[in-house]
Amino acid sequence: MKKISFSALILSALFFTPSCKTSQKAETLSSSELNGKWTIQSVNNQEIKIERTPFMDFMEENRLNAQVGCNIYNSTYTYDATTGDLTFPANGQMTMMACPDMATEDAIVKAIAATKKVEKAESGKCINLLGADGNVLMTLCK
Repeated sequence: MKKISFSALILSALFFTPSCKTSQKAETLSSSELNGKWTIQSVNNQEIKIERTPFMDFMEENRLNAQVGCNIYNSTYTYDATTGDLTFPANGQMTMMACPDMATEDAIVKAIAATKKVEKAESGKCINLLGADGNVLMTLCK
């Protein structure tokens, strides 16, 4: 009888003990954590493989400077560290040089425009830019 009770207790503990992964809430960044130069690792789940390593540099006064390939993209941004909301205005400025990989540049610029949130990625030194649907548009790393 004691064996059955002990087994039942163990099974109950396994089924009713909360998992370590109880929250799916993404971890947001402070404004100071967002600031700085981030290398663009992937866009739309495609690893970046172009000659010039693209980056996004979040600067003071909510200014963005980005190397999106061979062209430079400048804009402003709005960030709410409480919610992780990150948006860019539609009127960013970009140089217009013809580049060998315009498809990657176009994908990066479209991802910037579609960004609605930022969150810390599973890798500690990376962040994900998310679209309105919550899907990862870009992964950036320091």
